[in-house]
Order: sequence, then C-alpha cells, then structure tokens
Amino acid sequence: MVALLGVAEPLRSGRPVPPHNLSAPSTKDDGPMHRVIQWSGGIGSWATAELVVRQHPDDEVTLLFAGVLIEDSDLYRFNADASERLGIPITRVCDGRTPFELFRDSRFSEMLGSRRVPVP
Repeated sequence: MVALLGVAEPLRSGRPVPPHNLSAPSTKDDGPMHRVIQWSGGIGSWATAELVVRQHPDDEVTLLFAGVLIEDSDLYRFNADASERLGIPITRVCDGRTPFELFRDSRFSEMLGSRRVPVP
C-alpha cells in the first residue's frame, strides 16, 4: 500500500475537494505501508516527515522532491541536513529544465495570449 501525504487536491467545479483523513482508513493490520511525502524543502514538509516517522516507525518512507534548478543553495543544505537527521534519503525528480525553460519549451507565454510575458 502507498500513502501520499502533502499532495494538493485538485479543484472540481470550482469547489475545493474535502481533505482526506491522513490517519489509517481501516483498523485491520495490512502490515507496513510505503509512505510518500511530497518534500518541498521547507519546514512544513520536514515537520510532516518527522511526524510520520515518529508515528509509523515500521513503515517505509520516501521523501519526494521535485527539483526546479533555481532554488536558493540554502534549500539544498537544509535538504541534506534534514535527510541525515531523519535517516531517509531524498528522492529527487527533475527533467533538467528550469520553470522558465519549461515555459519557453511549452509556449506557455502564447497560452496566456500575450507576448509581454517575459520568458528568458
């Protein structure tokens, strides 16, 4: 089983989706779970990871970080320190482009209907 924590819920018909209960949905013991935490490199994702590790010590935990290649260097220092303290490596996903390169490659500025949007 996989539990996703820290993932934003989509909007449907302009109304927010009710939040999921992040506690275990059933009382039966299915064994350890693999918990995936969306890791932003901020204090909120660190606190979530700390809580999950403390409350579910037998479960496997993945810290999933979406790298955008333009973060401040201190974020990466914090990631390394937090990973060491939690004892969990951070899994980084990145396709090698910055958001600006992605906008340019996907013609994001044309989707906005204006060429006045600066895209380096």
